[in-house]
Amino acid sequence: MGALSRWLPRNWGLKFAALGLAIFLWAVVQADPDSTNTVLSVPVLVQVDNPEWTPLGPPTPAEVEVHLSGSLRDITRITRGGTVVRIPIADVTARDTVVELRRDWVITDGGGSLVVQQIIPGSVILTFEQTLRRPVPLSVRTIGELPEDVALVQPMSASPAVVNVTGPASRVEALDYIALRPLDLTELRESGAYPVGIDTTGLHGLFLRSVTASVGVTLEGVIEQLVPAVPVVLAEFPPGADSTLVVVEPRFIPVTLLGARTRVSQTAIPLLRAVVDAEALDGLRPGQQRTVPFRLEGVPELVRARPDPDSVRVMWLTPPETTDQASSEPAAPPGEGP
Repeated sequence: MGALSRWLPRNWGLKFAALGLAIFLWAVVQADPDSTNTVLSVPVLVQVDNPEWTPLGPPTPAEVEVHLSGSLRDITRITRGGTVVRIPIADVTARDTVVELRRDWVITDGGGSLVVQQIIPGSVILTFEQTLRRPVPLSVRTIGELPEDVALVQPMSASPAVVNVTGPASRVEALDYIALRPLDLTELRESGAYPVGIDTTGLHGLFLRSVTASVGVTLEGVIEQLVPAVPVVLAEFPPGADSTLVVVEPRFIPVTLLGARTRVSQTAIPLLRAVVDAEALDGLRPGQQRTVPFRLEGVPELVRARPDPDSVRVMWLTPPETTDQASSEPAAPPGEGP
């Protein structure tokens, strides 16, 4: 204590100033120190300036590690904002290309104090393919069922009917259609055009001219019409069978048609028939019978058919007995006998 009391009176002002400056500098260093941070899983993006070529897929690898140094404030900002490595490609000279990554390709949201120290790995492999542009049909999908008192007059259709797709030729050529997001039928009560988005699942890397469409829906009230006698026919007779010996019971069945008034009224009644396919009679033998299902032909699209019954009986009758073999033998010639 005596030593401290002897030290303080001498130049105490300078000493307190030096102490205050030291504390201030320490606070500044603590508030804004230089630091190094490793940003993991940074995506690598490719920007091709030649429209005739398109990346076939993401680079290999698709993510790299970028080591950055800078102030704690800037490091914190970039951690929140994210960062990417964007590779500019002015021209494509080969289908498969190895590209050395440059530090100035790292794009960040951080401040100017950030410095790229290292990129691991230092190169990626890019695969290119020629660009193809073509229209692809849109496919309408639905979920649920329409309310019981309404039915479709005509099939639902998308507008526009196609979407222009641009991308790698092999991927674009493989597209038979592009699906729309499902339209919920349970919510439909009247005709109209309903907006629906395009389902982009699995379309990463392809450019679509539009991502929305509308589905045209035409509804009418449901009616029922009874067709009392629809004929039952066999698609084929069992192999080796005499057609007169194969019998179907019943030969006619009643069928109730349900659907929109316009569709049901346009049904061609004479074209309706219940068909038993040959597979249903496989293995049937003379003297046997079998209950089999059938399918209805001639029912218009968007019309439901309710048969009663939903199966028929097929019988393969046994041929009638022939005359006694002995009586059919020729008589002995005159003069000959046992």
